[in-house]
Amino acid sequence: MVEPPQARPPRVFPTSAAPRRGSTSTTRSAALFVPCNIPDHPGRGVLLTATDDSEPTPEDINKAADALFTTAIDHIRHRRYDQAATNFGHAHPLYVHLGHLDGVAQCAYNLGVIAARWKQFEHAHHYYRWALDAYLDLGVDSAIAKCEKSIGDVLTQLDQRGQAAEHYARAAEIYTRLGLESEAADLEQHLGVMAYQTGTIEQARQHWYRALAIHTRLGHELHAAECENGLGVVANNLGEPEQALAHCTRASQIFTRLGKEHESADCENNLADITYGMGDTEQSRGHYQRALELYSRLGLEEEAADCESSLGGIARKSDEVDRAITHYVQALEVFTRLGLESKAARCENNLGAIAADSGRFAQARIHYQNALGILVCLGDELRAGICEKNLAGVLFDLGEAEQAHVHYQHASAVFTRLGQDRQVADCEQGIAAISWRSGKLEQARHHILTALDIYARLDHEYQASQCMVNLGVVLRQLGDIDGARVRNARALELFTRLGYEHRAAECERALGHIAALEGHFEQAVDYHRHALDVFTRLGREHDTAMCLLSFGDIEVFRRRYEQAREHYVHAEQAFTGLGMVTESAECERRLGALAADSSEEHERARAHFEKAFGVFVEKGVNGDAAWCQWAIGMMWRRQAFGADPAERSCLLRRAVQTMVPAVMFLDAMRFQFPSSADRIAWARQIEDSTRSLFEAATESGDEILVADLVESTVNAGVHTPHGGDNGLGMDALAARTREVFADANDPGTPDRWPDAASTKTRNGIRASDAGPSGDTDAPDKPPAPGTHLGGTGRLIAGARLPMLPPPRIRMPDHHLTLDPWAETSDHTYPPLHRRPRVITLT
Repeated sequence: MVEPPQARPPRVFPTSAAPRRGSTSTTRSAALFVPCNIPDHPGRGVLLTATDDSEPTPEDINKAADALFTTAIDHIRHRRYDQAATNFGHAHPLYVHLGHLDGVAQCAYNLGVIAARWKQFEHAHHYYRWALDAYLDLGVDSAIAKCEKSIGDVLTQLDQRGQAAEHYARAAEIYTRLGLESEAADLEQHLGVMAYQTGTIEQARQHWYRALAIHTRLGHELHAAECENGLGVVANNLGEPEQALAHCTRASQIFTRLGKEHESADCENNLADITYGMGDTEQSRGHYQRALELYSRLGLEEEAADCESSLGGIARKSDEVDRAITHYVQALEVFTRLGLESKAARCENNLGAIAADSGRFAQARIHYQNALGILVCLGDELRAGICEKNLAGVLFDLGEAEQAHVHYQHASAVFTRLGQDRQVADCEQGIAAISWRSGKLEQARHHILTALDIYARLDHEYQASQCMVNLGVVLRQLGDIDGARVRNARALELFTRLGYEHRAAECERALGHIAALEGHFEQAVDYHRHALDVFTRLGREHDTAMCLLSFGDIEVFRRRYEQAREHYVHAEQAFTGLGMVTESAECERRLGALAADSSEEHERARAHFEKAFGVFVEKGVNGDAAWCQWAIGMMWRRQAFGADPAERSCLLRRAVQTMVPAVMFLDAMRFQFPSSADRIAWARQIEDSTRSLFEAATESGDEILVADLVESTVNAGVHTPHGGDNGLGMDALAARTREVFADANDPGTPDRWPDAASTKTRNGIRASDAGPSGDTDAPDKPPAPGTHLGGTGRLIAGARLPMLPPPRIRMPDHHLTLDPWAETSDHTYPPLHRRPRVITLT
């Protein structure tokens, strides 16, 4: 900082005599020009004259300076600050000329006061420094302390808080030495505020404790209460809630007794924060409501809206959805009207979260988009990233997986750059869900484990448990029921202990599904009923619908199909109302499976499957689309058994045409897994579809197709991909299949195929249901990798097959022809040490 020039006696410049304005006298007078050393002062100096030939005497100069000073004080008293500044500016050089340091200091100090009032803080700083220098020469400690404090004030306005604190500290030291306790306490209190604002919490506590002791001794109740309130805030920040509560309670009592409503409202707000952190939401709600009443009575709209927002948070935590929405909407209206965009965005985000929790995903998307637009304009990267992450979640629930993936990726990049590991892990979880839905189970597992590592490192139990739940879903789809059960049970225990009811209910729903898979139907019903009660009470409509869907599955396992149909219909109605088209399609698929169990409802079953298939393809839920296409083929196959011989052949070829791309896609999904064990587990999951395709191909009489299919699948689990998604694209398979069956009665196959899979239990169709050729005695476990086809062993018995690695499929001449994958760089194989080159399977 550039220091102002020190006051020094100015040079005296004699001027030529000049007659007084309006005078005709020829009397000559002597004059003295005193230049002004004050920066930016409008005058160049002061011209003093005498009526005789002599120069003005020191007494004349002193009288003139005193007159100017007295007039300036009168101007200040009457709020004529312009005139006061002019008079102080004229008096100052005269006092300098006379060497009257007290006058110099008083003029400079008052000029500083006026400049600070005009918010000319740089000028005020210069004036106060001039005054301080003069008082230092005079040794007037009280005046020195006053100047130090004033310099601290203007430096604070100039955002030079570190230097300001130094001046305040020197002033406080002087006041303490002089026994001026009240002034010292005021400065200690102010230093506490500054320390708190700069994040030096312990230093703030020390200043406030010293100020509190003095104010209490002097009986300054108001200031003592202010210190108590500050100490309460500090204690809460330092993790001492009991001490914080005691300080703020004493402060609140004093403010209330003194009738200080604004201070009382602030203190109630602090008490609300403290009690909320202690877990006492009802007491916290009461404090926020009292603060809201006081702020509203005082006309402090922003502060009142802050309380509304906080009350919305408490209502949401207490699962009072309607009350939470009311509070947030009222706060949003005020923030929007006042132009407080950041706070408006926070309300939009919270309203989006409430809508998402209730299953109103379309409404949640609107709120998140509104919040995201505001935060991007404000340049708030972190909060914009959080909002974008939330938006991605509801887009996923709405079936917009591709858009959701884009938002997750962008948000993750922002969080990575900002070092927000927890948020990065959240994005990994979201991307895992997208991968799971699209059938990329290995990718899903990778993302889940990545997130789990981050949560474990950050010691975030809640989020880590959610990862375990999601990992259980993947394991269950791979057939690892025990692993899924263990992870869900652990998560249930933790969520119950932490008081997260809806998360615990989600675990119970998953455990109920596992119990149903194992045939423990009563236990499954108990799990689902308890989960349904929780979801209904909390108003979580989408979770309630998911429970209805699960109840339908249980009834299917128990062969109570009419009850299952009712559950599926009610679930579909709920999902449709919530805009969850993918889940609605899942209900259609299940209804199709129920209809498929009737020999008279092939058309209705196929209609359900085709409706679901269209949605899955549109939304990119690839594996589910493959299962639907396989089911459609199965309906054509079943219809063929009741047809006359001429029509039977056509229907069987149509069934095979429909099933080939679906089954080959599902089979190719095993190549996403790096381990043979996982590939074999996946092959078991799709065993029904694989067997049914072989049987349909056999029934159609196409021996070459059968042999080609056997060769393409017999070596399952042998080779290992180097990386990437090596599954066969279903669009290419569908196109090639159309070439194979160009002469068939083709109903049309979509150009775009999804690439995900579901477990066979979700379809409700078994290969053995197709007709008399179904093999109901397939072993639970295949005897060896590569012979996992189970009941199809009789089809390939005695076949003479070339001993080659798994082939790549291409279709140049109406049949599947085989191109060894060993000739490509996508896969590697162990060296083959065997002969003869052609073997016979027995």
